[in-house]
Amino acid sequence: KQLFGYLFWRQDRVVPFYYSVNSALLSAADFSKSYLTQYLCQRLAFEKKDQSLLSLDGISIDRISALVEDRDALWAREILDAYLQSAGDPLDALRIALSAPRQSALATGMPAAVLIDDFHRLKELSAGGAPDTRLASLFEVPLSFRKTFHLITGNSPELGEMPVSGGLEQISMQPLGSESAS
Repeated sequence: KQLFGYLFWRQDRVVPFYYSVNSALLSAADFSKSYLTQYLCQRLAFEKKDQSLLSLDGISIDRISALVEDRDALWAREILDAYLQSAGDPLDALRIALSAPRQSALATGMPAAVLIDDFHRLKELSAGGAPDTRLASLFEVPLSFRKTFHLITGNSPELGEMPVSGGLEQISMQPLGSESAS
């Protein structure tokens, strides 16, 4: 969260996106909607340093569509349209949501720093039934994009068991005390 705050307020070259995996939103449909709407809100907020858009968790697709129209963000409209067209297939919708940072980077020329907290919870991601750890492998492609740097955190042993861990560089960090964090 501290890195997100720094990137949001103190520079204008890289779009920050912070997402904390919520255990209650682990169906592919719920996760993709949450991921996409939070990305779009944070991306639009970054353009004008609009803090009010940062706290819109659970925003509806209709409301984010209205924000996109108000901001005249063609790149976001294209992402939303693709997402809505794929809404009948949760895996396609998930792929589109995960590629949103890349799509906006390609459209605007502004790279993104994607910061995902509690990534290990994605081992419980499901496509409508029981959790399927293979669904986390859908992150393999977004993690390889050059214009979207990813920093993921989570429980180290559990991260090592996930299907995306093969190409990741692991940096072990102990929790910081309040003095060190500040």
